[in-house]
Amino acid sequence: MYPYLNEKWSNKFWRKDKKKKSSPEAPLAALRIPLGHEEKSQDEPIAALDGSSSEPHQWATPEQNIHERFPLLSEASEQVICRARTKYKDMGDVLDDAFVKVLEQKLFYTTTSSMDILREISESIFASRITTLSLCGLQFATDAKPPRPWYNGLFTRQDKQYPKKEDWKDCKLRGQDQAKLRESGQYIEGLRIALAKFTNLKHVRYFPTSPDRVGGSWLNMAILDIDKDWLGSSYGYTSRVMWVRDDKYLYSTRHYDLKDLFAALHAAGTKLESFTTPSFGNQADWQTIGEGRLEVVDLKHFATIFQNLKELRLNLRSWDYFNRGHNMRKILQECPALEMLELSFFADDDDDSPEVFRPLNEYGVGLGAVPMPHLQELRLAFDAGTCTTKENILELFNGPVTGLRSVRKLGLAYVTLNNNEWDELLLKLSTLLELEDLLLISPRKGWFPKYSEATKFSNEFLGGVARKVQIHHDEQPFVAKEEWVKQGQRVQYKSFAIFD
Repeated sequence: MYPYLNEKWSNKFWRKDKKKKSSPEAPLAALRIPLGHEEKSQDEPIAALDGSSSEPHQWATPEQNIHERFPLLSEASEQVICRARTKYKDMGDVLDDAFVKVLEQKLFYTTTSSMDILREISESIFASRITTLSLCGLQFATDAKPPRPWYNGLFTRQDKQYPKKEDWKDCKLRGQDQAKLRESGQYIEGLRIALAKFTNLKHVRYFPTSPDRVGGSWLNMAILDIDKDWLGSSYGYTSRVMWVRDDKYLYSTRHYDLKDLFAALHAAGTKLESFTTPSFGNQADWQTIGEGRLEVVDLKHFATIFQNLKELRLNLRSWDYFNRGHNMRKILQECPALEMLELSFFADDDDDSPEVFRPLNEYGVGLGAVPMPHLQELRLAFDAGTCTTKENILELFNGPVTGLRSVRKLGLAYVTLNNNEWDELLLKLSTLLELEDLLLISPRKGWFPKYSEATKFSNEFLGGVARKVQIHHDEQPFVAKEEWVKQGQRVQYKSFAIFD
């Protein structure tokens, strides 16, 4: 049984003077904080509290993950905060402020029980203090089935694991419940009513899937091999070892969640200052804005919700930024106040001979083709299956009207360039931009990322590029795939959080 199917949420630690109880059942992970587990280690920080304390404690401080974009409270910290609120009721704002952080990182799903919890929180004393909401777009399939026989035959002996039939039945029921809620219109209306009560809501963290989905394995897959330039001039099937989700078939590929979310935000009159998807180590397509999620959202909703947007952070999948880049371009046009943009590009496969995508060109997201006069910070991250060129990067800043000349902080992660192009790129950037900060994660040189090596720079050279330059070299993503297969693990890419 997948553990995140049967989680519960205990609301007694945040409900105050409420007679009506919400349903304790929640079908997905992270809908509860397990408070019944007693451990001495959890009591120790609580015992350290006293009525005279006025400063937040270390356990109330979100922790930064080097693979993630934003800091989060640990599960242990969440437990301690919730339990401390019942034991030290005289501490007032110290614990209330910490508990608001718990509520702000709690995931809400498109389910009846999850929306009941969100509604009750919106009616609580904490609603006006919440500035961030975290929402998850995971959708169960309405016709969940076990893999077809031909798929089963591709499992290797050591990876051959069959999920229980109860999971298939459970997921199907959950998917039908989600579909009924959405199709009835109750989801958007209920979400609209709740969102309108969060009067200080400025930030949304959108999770394409649950962070508890960690299962997967390396399989020998038969895949369609298309010509490298995607013109379709030649194609056929080839065998390739790929990382595959163990539970992928349990989830729907019809993604209306982002469309519904923005419809509700628009109806509630919400204007955001930041919209962020988690990085998840930039390691897989199920953790990106993919499958046409963006193209189904009504553009007028973006225009209203994003008119004051200052920060936008997204993961994009290769298929989507190559074939649907125009949708990203339209969205950027609706962000006239944008000051910070972070985009991470993920390729469908990072094989030793990867398909080379150039996500920054005219068929891509169109950076440098959309005026963003207030953009101060730009962060671009790639993976080992995605390439770009010196010319592609310079095009972002060269345009006389749309060039991103206002950028003062530039971050480039896992970028591979040919020969001496790194020196040429940085020298040209030093003449185009007045950079205050330059952040580089694993600058590489070579024909392909998998056949590349780290690029080194002298301090004297870097001193002429930006006032402050920080470089972090990470060799893990470039280890031979055979090593990852042997370990049964998948590489995680580091985020710019390593510099924070």
